[in-house]
Amino acid sequence: MRGKRAQGGGRARRKEQVKKAFILVNTGSPAELSAAACKTFLREFLSDPDVVPAPFFVRYPLARVIASKRAEAYLANLKKISRGGVPRLVEACAGLARKIAAMTGTETFAAHRYGAFPVAEAIRAARDSGARDFRFLPMFPQSASSTTFSVKREVFAHRREGEVFRFRENYFDDGAYISALAALFGRFGDRSLPTLASFHSVPVSQDGKTGYSAQCRKTAGLLASAAELADVSVVWQSQMGGPLKWLGPSASAEIGRLSASGVDGVNVVCPGFACDCTETLVEIAEGLKGEFLSRGGRVFNYVPCLNDSPEHAAALAGIFERMK
Repeated sequence: MRGKRAQGGGRARRKEQVKKAFILVNTGSPAELSAAACKTFLREFLSDPDVVPAPFFVRYPLARVIASKRAEAYLANLKKISRGGVPRLVEACAGLARKIAAMTGTETFAAHRYGAFPVAEAIRAARDSGARDFRFLPMFPQSASSTTFSVKREVFAHRREGEVFRFRENYFDDGAYISALAALFGRFGDRSLPTLASFHSVPVSQDGKTGYSAQCRKTAGLLASAAELADVSVVWQSQMGGPLKWLGPSASAEIGRLSASGVDGVNVVCPGFACDCTETLVEIAEGLKGEFLSRGGRVFNYVPCLNDSPEHAAALAGIFERMK
C-alpha cells in the first residue's frame, strides 16, 4: 500500500547509548596538611560503624579522644611521605584516574571515603558530566567490612532513580593485578631471600564477614607462583590493639623470628595496598626496616605498591570495562 511503511522490523531503532563514568575509591587523606585537618579526618574515619563496630554513644566519644591524641603524629608521618604538599596516596590515585581515562576514553574520577575529594563529590561531578552508568572500584584488592563494605554503603546512599550503579567488591585474584605485582617484585625483590607479604590486620571477629584473610592468602599464593618465589609468608600489620583479637602473626613478630634464626635478608611486599601511604612507607619501609636492621639484618628490600604505574592503570581499566 502506497504512502505507508512496512511495520514490525523494517525500521531498526538505534539504542540510546548511556554515558558511563569510572570512579576509584580509596580510604582518603586529610583535606590539608594541618593538625586540625588530620584530627577531622581521623575522627571521621573512626566514627564509621564499619571501622569501629560499637554503639554510637561509645564510638563517637572514642573517635574524638583518639583523633585528638594521634593528630600530630599522623601529620608528621604524612609530611614525611608528601611531595609538594600532596600526600603520596592522593597523588597516586589522581594519576591512576588520568591514565585510566586516557586508556579507555571514559571519564574517570578519584574519590576518597574520608577527607578530601569525598565519594558524594565524585558522583556529583560524574552526574554533571552526563553519566548515568556509574562503575565503582574500591582500591582494596581484598574485601573487608571496614574498607569495602564501608565504601559500598556510602556509594549506594547516593544512587538516584534511573541510574545504574555497578560495584566491584574485590580483585584479589585478577590476573592482570597479579602479573603487575610479580613484575614489580622482579624489579625490587630478590628471589633468593624469604619474602613477607604484609596485609592490614583486622579483628578476627570481622574476618568471617568477607573471607578477608582467605583472600589475602590467595593473593600471596598467586604472587608466589607468578613471581616464582619459594618462600612467602603472610603477616599482618597495623593491629590497633585493645580488647579485640586481631589477625596474626604480626609483621614485627615474624621479623623477630627470622632475625633470631639467623636470616639477614628479606623482601617485604604489601599486596593489600593499591598505593603507598603511611602504613607502607612509614610503618613498613621505615619502621619494620629499622627493626630488622637493628636486630642484625643486612638487606631489607621493600617492594613498593603499584601506585599509578601504567601496569596498575591497565589492570584497573580492564576491571572497570568488564563490570556487569
